[in-house]
Amino acid sequence: MPYPPTAWRWKWDEWDEFGSYGANSWTYNPPPERTALQGRGSDKHWRHAYIKNSANVPVFLDCRWPGGGPSQTDTPPAYDGEPYGGREMTWFCTDRHRGVINGIFLDFTVRKIGLKELWTLKWHKNYDTNGPWTGSGGALPEHWPQWMRGFKGY
Repeated sequence: MPYPPTAWRWKWDEWDEFGSYGANSWTYNPPPERTALQGRGSDKHWRHAYIKNSANVPVFLDCRWPGGGPSQTDTPPAYDGEPYGGREMTWFCTDRHRGVINGIFLDFTVRKIGLKELWTLKWHKNYDTNGPWTGSGGALPEHWPQWMRGFKGY
């Protein structure tokens, strides 16, 4: 049986991060007395699975890190594999499968997710699915980094 940590690893002293799958950190259920978890306001966390539109809430996805808590204002990585830079969407936005990644959602469905589609998912309670990196938020093909321009828009 393989040793579980071999599916991913990280080194704190160098930018050599890569992984297999990672969790949506907004699905964590912090204790009620906690106002923040990993620097994220606990009021935005889902806390349970019984919500409307759970088919649009990502839980576990292809990722370059053990997980992350994206924001709708996170800009896309300038190139595939760009280091973190404070934008947690970077961990998930990686070209694993020709413009898509795989993910499981809060309703337990599994499907392919377009890289640009990542910005339309309901990552946390207050996440704006019509944010600046969506078609409805005004994002045009030329706004995306060159490596992503040919991918399907959402």
